[in-house]
Amino acid sequence: MVTTSLALTTSVAAVIKDGVAVPVATAGDTVEVILAETPFYAESGGQDADTGEIRGANATLHVIDVQKPVADVIVHTVTVTEGEVAAGDQVSAEVDRVNRHQASKAHSATHLIHAALHETLGTDANQAGSYNKPGYMRLDFSWRNPVTAMAREEIEGIANRAIREELPVSTNVMNLDEAKNLGAMALFGEKYGDRVRVVEIGGPFSRELCAGTHVANSSQIGLLTVTSEGSVGSGARRIEALVGADAFSHLAAERSIVAELTSTLKARPEEPERPHRRTAHAPVRRGEATRPVPPAGDAAGGGPTGGDRNRGQRGAPGGARVGDRGRRRRPAHARDGRPHPPWRREARGGRGIGRGRWPSPGGHRDQRSRP
Repeated sequence: MVTTSLALTTSVAAVIKDGVAVPVATAGDTVEVILAETPFYAESGGQDADTGEIRGANATLHVIDVQKPVADVIVHTVTVTEGEVAAGDQVSAEVDRVNRHQASKAHSATHLIHAALHETLGTDANQAGSYNKPGYMRLDFSWRNPVTAMAREEIEGIANRAIREELPVSTNVMNLDEAKNLGAMALFGEKYGDRVRVVEIGGPFSRELCAGTHVANSSQIGLLTVTSEGSVGSGARRIEALVGADAFSHLAAERSIVAELTSTLKARPEEPERPHRRTAHAPVRRGEATRPVPPAGDAAGGGPTGGDRNRGQRGAPGGARVGDRGRRRRPAHARDGRPHPPWRREARGGRGIGRGRWPSPGGHRDQRSRP
């Protein structure tokens, strides 16, 4: 018999070794123990079994697995860590509370992912199997097409939104027909009795037939991050996720990798990609500004004349760059065959405009348009 308590006093009904009942088991033995009453959850419904300790007056047993081979019979696989245990001994059975709570988080997260699949892909994406244990969950579902990256992000977002909204979790035992009329989802191919247990998260958001353990509120799950999604057969796909502290550790490890890469590449992940800066040897495209980019030695005044990066070599006509060795570089409009602008034509003719781009002190801008 299974109880909702995580610790209770009970008695040893049988000790089994290698499939045969034995009168006693001693330190170092790995045996199977049946208790008259147990707080341990046996593996079922995709949820891993509980772990914990069984202590008696003469022995301490470490529970490593719990199974339910037939109805109403719970078998505990234990290792006798000290002393000896025999049938009829009075013992105290205690479930590992942390392990149980972490498993409950993963199981409740599985229900959230199932609801998110329905909301994103539709009701055809039905559960075809699941497995959850502390910090980890996976869900198989019927779906023929690959799930896009956008849909995967939406599924993860819906599940985490349900976590943040602190949805209440409730369980009710009712008739199977009543549960079906309520809209509770059942696992395809699973056999149910006349009385079933319905688990609701946020009322109609998630309502399923389930005998597993769950959190009391969705916020207790903490965090969920989807790690993979892919095909596991014809018409079946699998989605995997980490839950709670394991999800946080996974994201922290990814952040560390991103930080290392950005440090190596001298980039910041939040910055947009910057355009490539043209070097002094890069070609000038048609219509671009023609101001030359000096070599590195001239950028800080280290060139032959100490000029700044935006000026040509002193005395070089037409803004020739350092390194042109006196050759005059024609501006882009001249190289492209376009006519000189008016102010340049006047400057070349010496009609009221001084050398360079601006009028001489005695001139006026209007003189640029004089015939």
